[in-house]
Amino acid sequence: MTHNKLTNRTSFDILIKENTYKRMEIDMDIQKQKAYLGVDIGGSHFSVVAINAKAEVLNEATYYGSFTNASEGKQSDELTEKEKEIIEILSGLIIEVCNGLDKNIYETNTIGFGFPGMFEGTKIKSLTNIGIRNLDIWEELKKNINRKREQGETELNPEEFSVHIENDATIAFVSELNPEDEQSFIIVMGTGCGTKSAKKGIITDNKLELGHADIRLDSNDEREVGDQEPECGCGEPYCIERYISVKRYREYVSKLLGYQERTINGIEMRYVLNKVLNRNNAEEIEEQILDKERNNEKTRELISKTEGLDSEEQKLIKIRQGIWMKAIAKGAKYIINATSDNGEVKCILSGSGQKLLSKEDLQFIENKINNGKGPKKDTHCTVQIASITDPAIGAALLPIYYERVM
Repeated sequence: MTHNKLTNRTSFDILIKENTYKRMEIDMDIQKQKAYLGVDIGGSHFSVVAINAKAEVLNEATYYGSFTNASEGKQSDELTEKEKEIIEILSGLIIEVCNGLDKNIYETNTIGFGFPGMFEGTKIKSLTNIGIRNLDIWEELKKNINRKREQGETELNPEEFSVHIENDATIAFVSELNPEDEQSFIIVMGTGCGTKSAKKGIITDNKLELGHADIRLDSNDEREVGDQEPECGCGEPYCIERYISVKRYREYVSKLLGYQERTINGIEMRYVLNKVLNRNNAEEIEEQILDKERNNEKTRELISKTEGLDSEEQKLIKIRQGIWMKAIAKGAKYIINATSDNGEVKCILSGSGQKLLSKEDLQFIENKINNGKGPKKDTHCTVQIASITDPAIGAALLPIYYERVM
């Protein structure tokens, strides 16, 4: 089926008696579908995606590159050169995604933004991963898109858009919410950690600062690796973020591998863990994530260093994996005790950390939550990983979530 841009006519292939097709145009009213835009502002890349109401991706675009101290030297409302570049990149991605949609089928007037930072309205108060401070992201994007509209680069009218901005924990959670779940919560594991809770699919404001909760591990665990783990960035020694942080975990394993100035990335971490922990799919994972780049010098070095780990180093990695999972379980208990009523509770694990967990790991965490001390006596928790891992899709789902709950 095709659409004529200048009229409200639709062309169909009609099968007639002679078993031949004839092109016919039929006047009809076409009900346009909504396309929802989502923007993920990350430390290593920016992504924009358009989805339909079923969360199916219609179009997407990504910029790979990083910025630091983007607002450094800012003295007034004037943008710094780095901020101007970021706005130019983001507006370009938004226009690229929207221009790729069939305007006769889809209408686009909602957009969601997600990032790990603080905001007020549409102003980013603090976005530490790229160093943005006090930037009204949507106002600046509107100016840029309007200028491109005047130049004929797009038909988008940003003045017609409804805008939603949330932090990364909310973004991750909206794609997992189910009205049939009496109680649920999410733990987002990345550089730090965050959490959100919900009842019957509606997010509640639990106001928990999970990352800085004082959660002490067993003394044996502390003796094994405690001296090698730095205290939390806030200066306190027992913050849960110290143990749950995936970045800190990768830094710890990198040092055991012998890297002095490099921290292995998430894919490399998966490879090391699958090898050291003898997971069933270790060879399959190696095939997927390493074989394409086996001739890469960095990859060859990683393979060599992993194979060169002695028994004591492998033991420490296994202990550190156990400590990480115990910390996740303790964090879950902390959230349940603070926010949940008696009954079933669903725990969703999200962020870069979810890719480091096997089915056996999830069962271990679930057992730790439900056995021993806490959580609440008449509460039972089930654990699963998030089904949608793209933050841009979560951001695009924000308007859908708010349409449902308003």
